[in-house]
Order: sequence, then C-alpha cells, then structure tokens
Amino acid sequence: MEGFYMNGLGFGALLKFYRQVVNEEFISSLVSGSAVVIRDGVYKHAVVMWLMIFQRLSADGTLAQAIEELRSGVSAEYLRKVSLSSKARSGKISPATGGYARGRERLPLDLVDAVADEINAGIISTQKDDKFKGHKLFVLDGSSVRLEHSERNLANYPQCSTEKTQAHYPLARIVVATDAITRVTLRPASGALHGSNAKGELELGTQVLPLIPEGSVVMADRFYGSFRFVYEVFQSNKQVLMRLSEKRAHRFLSQQAKADVGDIKVNWTASKLEAKKYIDLPNDAGVPGRCIWCTMRQPGFRPNKLIIFTTLDLPIEDIIEMYGLRWNVEDTLRDIKCTVKMDFIHAKSPEMVHKELVLGVVAYNLVRHFMAAFGKAHKISLEQLSFTSFLRRIRTVTPMLLLEKQATEITKRLEHAFLDPRGLILPKRSKPQQAEPRKRWPKGDKRVFMRGSRAEERKILATPLFRTTYVSD
Repeated sequence: MEGFYMNGLGFGALLKFYRQVVNEEFISSLVSGSAVVIRDGVYKHAVVMWLMIFQRLSADGTLAQAIEELRSGVSAEYLRKVSLSSKARSGKISPATGGYARGRERLPLDLVDAVADEINAGIISTQKDDKFKGHKLFVLDGSSVRLEHSERNLANYPQCSTEKTQAHYPLARIVVATDAITRVTLRPASGALHGSNAKGELELGTQVLPLIPEGSVVMADRFYGSFRFVYEVFQSNKQVLMRLSEKRAHRFLSQQAKADVGDIKVNWTASKLEAKKYIDLPNDAGVPGRCIWCTMRQPGFRPNKLIIFTTLDLPIEDIIEMYGLRWNVEDTLRDIKCTVKMDFIHAKSPEMVHKELVLGVVAYNLVRHFMAAFGKAHKISLEQLSFTSFLRRIRTVTPMLLLEKQATEITKRLEHAFLDPRGLILPKRSKPQQAEPRKRWPKGDKRVFMRGSRAEERKILATPLFRTTYVSD
C-alpha cells in the first residue's frame, strides 16, 4: 500500500500515469506522415493537453491557474523533461496566457482523439475485475451541454426556438459509452441538438460503437431499441441488451405477455416501415435473440412492465440484474457535467468545443483510475467511493504538498489525507429508503379546477383579498 502512495498523489499520480501513456514517442508516431508540426517550445502538444486536463480537475479551471501550475506545481518537473525550451528548463515561464491559448488552438483534432483513446485503453487494461456475469458491459446514453455564445458556435450549434425568440446559448448533444462496472467512459460523440444539421442519439451512438471492444455487451434504454441500431450493434460483433417499448415489442409478444414473467426466442427483422425507410438494409437482415419481460410491482405505484431484447444466453434473473446497472451511466453523466463542470463549455469555436469535451472525459477517467487504485489498496469497491469527495480531496491536498519541503511532513500529510478512507466512502442508510407513492388530489377537490371562464378567473385573482379604507378628518 505504501508504494502506491509514495509513487505519487493527487495531480502527481494522475500526471505520472499520463506521462506513461502520452510520451514523446507516442506523439511522434501519431504525427508521422501527417502535416502536423511538432513545435519545440514551452507549449508542446503533450503539455497543452495535460494543462487542459488539469483545468477540468482544478477548482476554478481558468487558463491563468493552469499557467501557475505549470510554473510552480507538479507539472513543472514534467515540462522540464519533455521541453527543449531554455525557458522551460530554467523555470522562467511567462504568467501570460496568450501562448497557452494559441497552443490550445493549434492542437489537431485527430491527435486529441488518438490520445484520448490511448489513455482510455490504458485505464481499461489495468482494470481486471471489470466483468459482470463474465461479460464486459457498456451502457449508452446521451445528454446536452450549453456552449459559449459566439458566431462560430451558432453556425454549427443553433439555439432552440421559443414562441417569441431564440434561446441565448447554443446547445450540443453528446452520447457516451460507459463501462457499467469501472465507470470508465469512452470518447464521446457530439453534434448539434437543434437546426437542420441536428444529430440524434442513435446517429451519435453509431459513432461510438467502433470504440467499444468486440464481444462486449451494449446496453441502452428503450429509446435505442430500434431495429436499425440493434442490427448495427449485432453486425459489429457485440452482444445486445436493449429495453423495448410495449408498442415495439407487441409484434413479438402478442398474447404471450399476459404472464408477469416470460422468455421467448425471436428473430428480429425490419418492419415494412423500417425496410422502406432504410433502403441500405439487406433483405435478409435479422438479429436472432430472446425477448424477456417482467412486471415490476411496487406498493403505491402502477405496475411497470420491463421488456428486454438480448442476444445473451443467461438466466432471466441475471439479465434483469444486468439491466439494473444501466443507472450507473446516469451517475456518470452527473459527475461529468456537475463535478467536472462540463455542463457549460467555455469555447468559442466548434473545434475547441470538441477538444474540451474529449479531454474533459479523459480527466474524469483519470480520477476514476486513481479511485480504482485507492479502492484496491483499501479493499473497497468502487460503488462505495464518492467521486465528488475524492476529487475534492485531491484538490485540497495537492497545493498543501507543494508547500512542504521535508519528506517527513509530506508523509504525514499523505497519511492524514489518504490512508484514512473516512470521508471518501458514501454514507450508508440505517434503513432502506422507502418509495414515496404518487400524490393525488382528493376526489371532488375544487381548488385545482376553474369554476368559470379564464376572464372571470383572472378578475378574481386580480381582486385584493381585503380593502383598506382611509377615514379623513
């Protein structure tokens, strides 16, 4: 356990892993044969990408704070080793943010994507216990993010329209694939949420499929349960586990779904409407699998029927338990958007929006990687650790370590900060939280209904409850 902490802590540990994956040989192999020019200066591509990751993990996330980290923080030693600049080796770096801003703009998009895929693959390769029922499970889901109001962003990401005018901020849609066990998230796909060039979740989900390893299980909610998307997942040598809507599953179940639990073998083919819409589908296109249904009953709630199509050969109980892990992607999106502060992207061009999205997810994965090592050292599962508390502890401890010069004092702070897992573990409820039944108005209650026309109701609301009378002398 001691070796894990002594090898690095906080941003130092994340930087060490980043250096192992993104080294100069790797960058040179990516840009060889392309038109990308590697500049010999302070802000080389590897340094700029690390600073963008640091911005996502830092408290305020500004360019100025990233420069200060580069001048005096744990990144200063890394810069002196990879940079050929005399300023970098001597530590005489200007506090101005102009050079760093230009370095961010010079980053090639293909290079950012390749580095993100390499880091994510390196993190996934270190996770051994990442399978559920013997299968690697990835969950697809989408969300939206707000962008900086600029002309270039508006051209690619139009605002949504209201009855009177348009909204101020442009909106982008993102789709991510998350490992349901380790919570590692692959590189996101993004596109416009509104406008003529808007991209739906199914289209963006198709772009994410090549990033998922072959043989993995692709799971999603009933929005993704269309034949076209399921067929593409099946053709990419991946297993399928999709929830279906009752309307879409009616062609499979018909009268057989009257029982609470059931399982039948089906061969999902395109309907007449889908065959007419997607003319590129082969005539014999089909996905052999199983249709499983189960009626979920909970006191105070209406019965909820869960219908799942899958190509897995597992018992019904295991399939339903596996689908229960789909909620993990919701927690992942919350951490990415709220804790890592990616709900609003401060970038004025579509290229920078893409870089911020990709490297922001990399920053999230690095913290998850550090959490996995911490949990393994303390024999604590990832489900028990709090991502927010962990990131807060990293942000708090790292600046304090930079002020210490004696090894003994650093060791004491390490033991105080991370050798005690209290404060990093999610609290346990003394009793399970009871589901709250749906509230209904009492029958015959007149408070929620209008008793006359809208004009009469407005007049009643405009009439004061009491009138003050002034008596003159």
